[in-house]
Amino acid sequence: MMKKSVLRIASFATDCLAGIAGPVRVLAIFPRHVYLLVGQGAERTMLIISPSGGGMTPYSVVVDPWPIIQSSDEDGWFDGRTLILGSVSICLEGAPSWPSGLSVRHAEYRQRAMFALLTEDARNLSHHSDYLAFVLDDPCRLDLLGGGANILACGLVMREKEMLIEGARCLAGLGMGLTPAGDDFLCGVMMAVRIILPVPNLVCDSLVLGARGNTTTLSLSFMEAAACGHASEDWHKLIAVGFSRTVTLRQRALCAVIAHGFSSGADTLAGFLWGGWQLLHSRETYCMTQ
Repeated sequence: MMKKSVLRIASFATDCLAGIAGPVRVLAIFPRHVYLLVGQGAERTMLIISPSGGGMTPYSVVVDPWPIIQSSDEDGWFDGRTLILGSVSICLEGAPSWPSGLSVRHAEYRQRAMFALLTEDARNLSHHSDYLAFVLDDPCRLDLLGGGANILACGLVMREKEMLIEGARCLAGLGMGLTPAGDDFLCGVMMAVRIILPVPNLVCDSLVLGARGNTTTLSLSFMEAAACGHASEDWHKLIAVGFSRTVTLRQRALCAVIAHGFSSGADTLAGFLWGGWQLLHSRETYCMTQ
């Protein structure tokens, strides 16, 4: 058995693994990432195994040496402490933790300033997201995502559970790729909710409920992390410098977020900016209630 050392594990991944023991399935393999599903049924979580030198996600487990496996056909098992994949053994117990939870909240006037600054900065950057292009044209627009945005905006402004569920159901699974654009957009909305609302659980839980069953297991896992207020290292950096007066710091952080995937990072940014504008400018936003 080849043993791999764990250099860091995201705190959200540790929390999700608590009480889980069961089979391990490979969801996807990339040169520097292996996506795993650990457990089964309701007792399951995703993990992203990666080598050192990359950014952290809420599901990251950083191991050394690399790689860990070459084939998606290798079955595995997790006994509550050690992850077994083919001939590879990864002991997670006692591994150094990386705090993945977002904890930044500020007065509303500062939040408005941050979203205005980031929106203006993003207009000067290149990306591949139609959603972000629409949002940057008008952050409060409701005529995107096939009408789902209007329903979602109503739910956000009114904190209305059924509208939130229906809005998420309209968006979930829209688009191509490992994480569809509609899902990425919802992740961004939930991160905005998490840093703006003092009690975000009803909104975030309703959005995940609406998305469940309408997208892939992998993509839903990212939404579950965002709903719980956990984000990648690049998102932590962006939110930390969002109030900075230094344009280059903000733009550098925006570029790092946009660089995620082909358009996933930009789609998530679109949801974040749009959700923030809806929540912070709700008095100026016309919301149809029918």
